[in-house]
Amino acid sequence: AGEALERDHARAVAAAALLEPAAAAGAPRAPAASVHRAAAAGHSWLRRLPATPHAATTVEPALLACVRPPAVEYEPAIPRRLARAGALSDLQLEAVLAIGRTHSTLLPAPASGGCAASTSGSPSDGAAGCQGVRAGFLLADGPGVGKGRTQAAAILDAWLHGHQRAVWVSASADLHADAVRDLRAVCSATPGMPQLHKLVTPLSSVAASAPIPAPIGVVFSSYALLARPARLAQLLAWCQGGGRRGGRQSGARPFEGVVCLDECHRAKAATATGMGTAVLRMQAELPLGRLIYASATAATELQNMAYLVRLGLWGPGTGFASFGAFRSEMTAAGPAAQELLPLHLKATGRLVSRLISFE
Repeated sequence: AGEALERDHARAVAAAALLEPAAAAGAPRAPAASVHRAAAAGHSWLRRLPATPHAATTVEPALLACVRPPAVEYEPAIPRRLARAGALSDLQLEAVLAIGRTHSTLLPAPASGGCAASTSGSPSDGAAGCQGVRAGFLLADGPGVGKGRTQAAAILDAWLHGHQRAVWVSASADLHADAVRDLRAVCSATPGMPQLHKLVTPLSSVAASAPIPAPIGVVFSSYALLARPARLAQLLAWCQGGGRRGGRQSGARPFEGVVCLDECHRAKAATATGMGTAVLRMQAELPLGRLIYASATAATELQNMAYLVRLGLWGPGTGFASFGAFRSEMTAAGPAAQELLPLHLKATGRLVSRLISFE
């Protein structure tokens, strides 16, 4: 069995080498290479912008290093002075730009029904007027790369595009302080930024029988709290502009804010636990939400990927009608095909995965 796995891995590496021969040959990949290439090519936001190197040396899994992501074209709403101040390292900036590009894309709507069209005209809204669901992004960086800082910057970017409600879900209520810290680091780096760290409302601080009082801001919740149906309904009502149990208010714009699913592996048993079910329902109810799946271990086995519905791996416009079909076909294809999944996600711009090097 071990020899078979080695053969399958070698086949995957060989296939990936066709995409980026230099990386497959062992040539080192510069950190945040896509950012530096875009700046050299004259990207208007990145041109002549000194990128702050990440504090630690990072590496990328060998297989992923064989793939070049799409060229950086997205222009964020966050001001250039934020990058000049060093609030974001080059690696974090690379992820923010990739997230913005992904969130500009609408996937085909499920057969069960499409979503309301985007009502905003900002560049980040993709094909305004089209029906569909917004593509999600998998932020699979390891500890020390700054997933929290990246998510905070993505919330700020969407906020400056006019989407001033966001949701941050994490493993426990104690991580509320970490979310506030990361928002403060981004929003206090330069004058004139919205103070989002002062607009964070812990869902646990609001009575379950009352609507969330904040008209705008970031609502923070743990997965365990979100697993309670009444709390999930309370959060969805806030996102949709209605009361605790009411639907979207008449004339209200559809929710287009960021939904950070930090430590998203907590939802891996998507249909077997309250947490997984809550995550699935939230994605279904907020089709234009800007999903960020953040975890270095988002899915270790195929059956744990069911909650990653916004990555465009199955459903309309793909080769798999459902997650069940995707799982069956990928299981039958074996490890080599499964190792190509992250390559596909990186090649389509929906994944970054960098790790701190200990060499």
